[in-house]
Amino acid sequence: MAASMFYGRLVAVATLRNHRPRTAQRAAAQGPVLIGSSHGGVNIEDVAAESPEAIIKEPIDIEEGIKKEQALQLAQKMGFPPNIVESAAENMVKLYSLFLKYDATMIEINPMVEDSDGAVLCMDAKINFDSNSAYRQKKIFDLQDWTQEDERDK
Repeated sequence: MAASMFYGRLVAVATLRNHRPRTAQRAAAQGPVLIGSSHGGVNIEDVAAESPEAIIKEPIDIEEGIKKEQALQLAQKMGFPPNIVESAAENMVKLYSLFLKYDATMIEINPMVEDSDGAVLCMDAKINFDSNSAYRQKKIFDLQDWTQEDERDK
């Protein structure tokens, strides 16, 4: 695996670019919001404090869902190069579908990278699920490792 030029930090694969998309529920937006930054691999709260202009927010109409144009705009604003904007946007649309299908309250990819072949990869994820959906998402909740939970949450 040859090292390549990239934005952000080097991760397990040779990356060219390092980004951070997130889908979350936001009360102020009254629905889901795609949040992105080209500052992948770092704490988003630190980025927001130090460079608030680096955080891009794209509210999603809960009735219409995500539009491809929204995902394309976010990918462009996050700094994905023109040759992979489409692929990055497709990943964001898929993440939103996952968000809805499994009753997630947040999906955070950190980082989303471009490898040396131009492929867009989601390298790591943090996913929070709505605990009220446990009866619908039995398979997901059966995977929970209670040894990793705080005793007060059991």
